[in-house]
Amino acid sequence: MKMLNQISKLENNFESMENEGKVDNYLDDTLFTIEQVEKKLNHLNIVLLAKKDVPNQLFELHHLINVNLLIFGSMYKRLKTAKKNKDNPVIAVNSLSVLPFIREGIENINKLKKDELNLDLAMSLQMVASRNNLFQFNDSKPKKNLGKIFGGIAKEIDLTT
Repeated sequence: MKMLNQISKLENNFESMENEGKVDNYLDDTLFTIEQVEKKLNHLNIVLLAKKDVPNQLFELHHLINVNLLIFGSMYKRLKTAKKNKDNPVIAVNSLSVLPFIREGIENINKLKKDELNLDLAMSLQMVASRNNLFQFNDSKPKKNLGKIFGGIAKEIDLTT
């Protein structure tokens, strides 16, 4: 299934969760769909990082993918613990708030659309997700791999031009 179809499926599931007031009936399907989207985003990230011919032009897409991955990770964790943490159906409402931004980002990622506006989109997505408890700006997880991820890209960028 294509990622945009999976995003539509998530939107439908979250709308149903919100209408029913609980995540229970759609939990397994939603978690599975999030896992599938994460796998595809991780694969795209690997493909992007392997494109050594234009690494300085791909940063925006790489960053957008990573922001999406962090948000999907938070979404997944909150869904898994929604009943226990009484996050029912708040997680559905919060997720519905970020999905339009995620959809736009995935459209750009699918087209490999290199555009500085992707950074603006990533920032908007981070802000909306942060307001909906789906993103933390002080998360140390991405910092751990920053040198490893960008080390190869930095070597390929000719700073003398």
